[in-house]
Amino acid sequence: MMRTERVFAALLALIISECPTFAQDAGKVGVAMAYPAAFGIVWHATDAIAIRPSVTYSGSSTETSTTAAGSSAWSVGTTIAVLFYLKKYDSVRTYVSPSYRYSHTSTTIHPPSGSASPIGDLKSTGNTNGGAGTFGAEFTATTHLRIIGEVGFAFSHVSQKSATFSTVAVNGKAWGATAGVGLVFYP
Repeated sequence: MMRTERVFAALLALIISECPTFAQDAGKVGVAMAYPAAFGIVWHATDAIAIRPSVTYSGSSTETSTTAAGSSAWSVGTTIAVLFYLKKYDSVRTYVSPSYRYSHTSTTIHPPSGSASPIGDLKSTGNTNGGAGTFGAEFTATTHLRIIGEVGFAFSHVSQKSATFSTVAVNGKAWGATAGVGLVFYP
């Protein structure tokens, strides 16, 4: 778990430290914000190819009012996408984009307070590896702002293991449609 946190901290530090250097070349690097919730950068390696690394983070917690049982979870992930631009129509450019996605999740379930649970909290961690192929369109609203939208197909492999019971592990696969919208600001 500590290794994953260090990798994401190093990735975030690299993105932040490189932005001022890239910003000197106007129009080559933009700050991206997207839904589903993600943030990152878009670097235009050439006029026809862009690279878009992004990160995600989420957390949740629940607690019952009667027994003080509950749960907490957090997830951190990254996606690396390469955009291959196809054609330009006035202010709209189309592209196709393969991407790689990785996320790490940690979950803790707290038993009711006062219970005689011999094991205490139930903890598990999970890793998800996958990819996607999307078709997108990018609308240039102003010289500093672009609006993006994309649809496609995604797949992933999930492996989850219990930190409480070392013999419990779950592996699975998921696939289906994916979509997203976002903004890219070019300083």
